[in-house]
Amino acid sequence: MLIHEAFGHLSKPDYIYENSRMEELLKLGQPVAMEKLNVVDDASINNLSG
Repeated sequence: MLIHEAFGHLSKPDYIYENSRMEELLKLGQPVAMEKLNVVDDASINNLSG
């Protein structure tokens, strides 16, 4: 839920389109948090919900 709220809503295309700073921050592969935080969205990983 936290990831959805923190990143999901902010990464909606209409929001990014209207906000050039967010477009720069949310490029694919661009770090957005401290190195210790790792979030993966991959439904192909076995035995995990995702």
